[in-house]
Amino acid sequence: DSSWMVSGSSDGTMKIWNIANLAKARDSFAISPDITYRKMAGRVVGVTVCEGTNRVAGVSDKGSVHVFTVDAGQDHRFKETKPRILSTKGLGSITTVTHADTLSKSLLIYGTHTGSVYCWDFRREREAFKLDLSEFTGDSGVNSIGMITASSVGPSGYSLFVGTSQGIVVLWDLRYQLATSVWQHSSKAP
Repeated sequence: DSSWMVSGSSDGTMKIWNIANLAKARDSFAISPDITYRKMAGRVVGVTVCEGTNRVAGVSDKGSVHVFTVDAGQDHRFKETKPRILSTKGLGSITTVTHADTLSKSLLIYGTHTGSVYCWDFRREREAFKLDLSEFTGDSGVNSIGMITASSVGPSGYSLFVGTSQGIVVLWDLRYQLATSVWQHSSKAP
């Protein structure tokens, strides 16, 4: 459904915006969000709309991952459902979030400042697997590989690109949980 979009803010809120209302108010700034979600701890550093569902996910610099469903209802008024807060104890700061939807899996994928990528399977309601950049690069710490700064899922839903603050890009095959390629920018910058 492309009738709404999500934004995140450093004040710890996520906002759901009705696209039709944004289009109507394009010449003015007199618009307010349909939903303001205030339950995040810390600055919201990433948001994603989970394709094929009405789920929204947000991650914060304090290590929280929140997922909730946006329900437009028959009256086309948006409301949120009870959020699902994933356990991230001990993971530290979450830096990115994205979603992969395939025939067999619906994965919420989030990266950490320590170079790990966690994949939560919505269909099974549990962590599916963890990808560790240091395993592929042979580095034992975040100082060599950097923290994860970007992630993107390919069109098939089976490939994941992860970028780090040290200019490393790793391509993962999510079906086999294998890193297939790695590139590093010559300046070692993101």
